[in-house]
Amino acid sequence: MFKTVIKILDMIQTGGRLSKRQFIDGLQDTINTLSLVYNMLDVKERGLKEKDEHLFNLIVRAKQTGDDTRAKMLANELSHIRRGLKSVVISRLAIEMVIEKLHSTKDIKEFAANLAPAAQVAASLHKQLSVTMPEASDKLKESLEDMTALITQSGQLSGVSHEVNAANEEAEEILIKATAMAEKATNAKFPDVPTNVQEAEEV
Repeated sequence: MFKTVIKILDMIQTGGRLSKRQFIDGLQDTINTLSLVYNMLDVKERGLKEKDEHLFNLIVRAKQTGDDTRAKMLANELSHIRRGLKSVVISRLAIEMVIEKLHSTKDIKEFAANLAPAAQVAASLHKQLSVTMPEASDKLKESLEDMTALITQSGQLSGVSHEVNAANEEAEEILIKATAMAEKATNAKFPDVPTNVQEAEEV
C-alpha cells in the first residue's frame, strides 16, 4: 500500500494521471488489508462460539447437580463472552459490507465516494476493538491511514471531494445494519441460560 500511495503522489506532483492499473492496485491493496481483518475476526468469532457452547454446557451440568454458586459464576463468564462475541460479529459484518462496497467501485470518482464511509467505519471499529482484539485494531489503523491517503489523492485527481457529513451518515448506516444483523444472528443462535434444574433438564 505504501508503494501504491507514493506512486499516486508522484503522478500528482508531475501533473500525470492515475493509470487504470495504479487505481486497481490501490483499491486491491485496501481490500486485501480489510480482508485480512475480516479473517482475523472470523477466527475470533469461531473461537468465542466454541467457548460459549462449552460454558453453556458447564452451566447446564452445574444446575443439574444443584451447584448454583458455580452456575452463577459460569453464567457471568458466559455473559462476558457473549458481549465480546456480539462486538466481533458486528465488526465482521461491517467489514464485509465495506469490502462489498469497494468491490463495486467502477471509477475513481466512485472510489473516493466509497472510500470515505469505509474509512469512517474503520475508524469506529479501530476504537471498538482496541481492547478485545488489539491485533485487528492495529491492522484497521494501518488500513485507515492508507484509505485516508487514497481519499485525498483520488479526490484531487477526480476533482471531487466527498461530503464529510454524507460519509458519516453512510458509515453510520453500515454500522447500524451490522448491529441489527448481529443481534438477530446471536439471538437466534444462542439459547438462554437455564435458571433452575427443570430448565436444565429440558436443554
